[in-house]
Amino acid sequence: MQTLDRPSSTLSTRRPSVLSANSLYLVSMLLVVGAGSALQIWSVSWGLLATEISLILLPTLLWLRGAGLDARETLQLRWPGGRMVILAAVIGAGTWALAVILESVSAALFGYTPPSPFVAMPTDPLNLAVFTIALAVAAPICEETLFRGYLLSAYSRYGRMVSLVAVSLLFAFFHLRLQGLPALLPIAFALGYLAQRSRSLAPAVIAHAVNNGLSAGLVVATSLQPALA
Repeated sequence: MQTLDRPSSTLSTRRPSVLSANSLYLVSMLLVVGAGSALQIWSVSWGLLATEISLILLPTLLWLRGAGLDARETLQLRWPGGRMVILAAVIGAGTWALAVILESVSAALFGYTPPSPFVAMPTDPLNLAVFTIALAVAAPICEETLFRGYLLSAYSRYGRMVSLVAVSLLFAFFHLRLQGLPALLPIAFALGYLAQRSRSLAPAVIAHAVNNGLSAGLVVATSLQPALA
């Protein structure tokens, strides 16, 4: 009986506490709302990149170090296999299409208009390239490290379903688009499902990257050809 208890206590020390996870979430939210908003008013592209790296990823890494956690174990940094990568890419594209449909339905039923970045976007190639990297590369890596990495690891002590629902809701509310929740929730649950099923952060990052990459491509195309808007 004692030999069975030891691995359990060892495993529990590898996970961040829920209090630590909630504190990280609150700090990241405040940083993004405050400093992140100012950065993106200064520059949509460079500000978004700085927000993702310095206000979302960096605090998560500092929390990991401060708690003495193994980043590879806590964040599940392992290769999931080729089939899971393909599945993640398909889910990322599918949830993007579903979000477009749900936002159109919300607009028709409730008069909700999704926030449009087209007006604020620069048209020069450098800033468009930075914007694409920030949205399609930096955002998936940084946000998944926080949500499907640190937070999901902390909440996993309550079981798969509770942790999936809790982290998905935290992710959706993090984007501060209450009227856009119906469009955000499918991708939020899909990312959590991928992380849980594969026991790896990589599929969630890939699905998130495909989802955001399609949005970035649409924004860039519209910025270069305003008539498309």
